[in-house]
Amino acid sequence: MVSANKIEILRIAETVAQEKMIEKEIVLSALEEAIVKAAKNNYGEENEVVAEINHENGDILISRKMQEQHLSHL
Repeated sequence: MVSANKIEILRIAETVAQEKMIEKEIVLSALEEAIVKAAKNNYGEENEVVAEINHENGDILISRKMQEQHLSHL
């Protein structure tokens, strides 16, 4: 079952796309970029953060790659 908030994100993207006469994918991409920026502010700019919005159901996946730390041998 899809929650109302997820559906609302897709509806907003569709409305903005229609009003600006651009593709909905462009709006969703901009939303993903905004989510990445917010996540980087929270987790730190040095982390690689990816945000994906499912165009069918509005699910949002946010992931980050932890920096590798090399330990020296004692």
